[in-house]
Amino acid sequence: MAKLTSVVAKELLAHTSYYKIVQSREEYFNISKSERYSFDVLAVWGLPGFAKALIEDQMDNSKAFKWLHSLSVGCDEYCSVKSFRESAIPCTNARGAFSDVLAEYVLLGILYHAKHVESFQRKREAQNWQIEPVELVSSKTLAVVGYGDIGSSVRQDVQARIRNEGDRSEQVPPVRNEGAGAVGRRGGGSGLVPAGLAESDYVLGSLPKMVSTDNFFNKANTFDHMKKSAIFMNIGRGTTLDEDDLATALHSQRIAGAVLDVFKKEPLAKSNRLWYAPNLFMTPHCAD
Repeated sequence: MAKLTSVVAKELLAHTSYYKIVQSREEYFNISKSERYSFDVLAVWGLPGFAKALIEDQMDNSKAFKWLHSLSVGCDEYCSVKSFRESAIPCTNARGAFSDVLAEYVLLGILYHAKHVESFQRKREAQNWQIEPVELVSSKTLAVVGYGDIGSSVRQDVQARIRNEGDRSEQVPPVRNEGAGAVGRRGGGSGLVPAGLAESDYVLGSLPKMVSTDNFFNKANTFDHMKKSAIFMNIGRGTTLDEDDLATALHSQRIAGAVLDVFKKEPLAKSNRLWYAPNLFMTPHCAD
């Protein structure tokens, strides 16, 4: 983080004798060894490469290191360090901290496509005053694949905020729960998930990064089973999506559109086909 707000800084000073903010691998290793190995608690954002190197260094050299807190939800970067994974040092994370803001992002993605925002923007740029019909989202269905804290928060927000005229709660969009636990029990979900996808107008991926979820959302398991009018969204982990399969599904109009905030490798390579995919609302992992 570039800086702390005055409120956060005040709280840190109230509960610690000293803290230091480090923003890069180079900055961390330029700290003197006596200072570097004096910290009891590390609060780390999982930046690829840097976080792992930091934990490895602390595990090899520090006698003071007693607690790791992840400022993000995912902890795989830290737990990939065997000495830390097998140690008694506790690891806590920010589970639940981003659920509300990610739920809002999902609502944005739904409305972006339902109200044809991209199409109207193109018409405005072309000074083209042309009416086109928009969709009523209260008649749509959302499938949540990966029903953890984020998935359940999305469900609550969708049901609470997207209602039809008259604000009648019984007519909010139904939400299908395709839980991550159930998916895992079916060894990849090929028999479980497609049945839900075929009935859904929006399919949301919020799966964690695991060996069993690698490329989980792909042509055979996902896009071939979705409605041609459906929208795919991913706010879980970038590793869960086969990006090339999604790009093909969008270019071939196998599905109508997508919303992405996470990717396999970030920043996204200039050669990645997603840059040129149609009807894709894409943000650089900043939804939370």
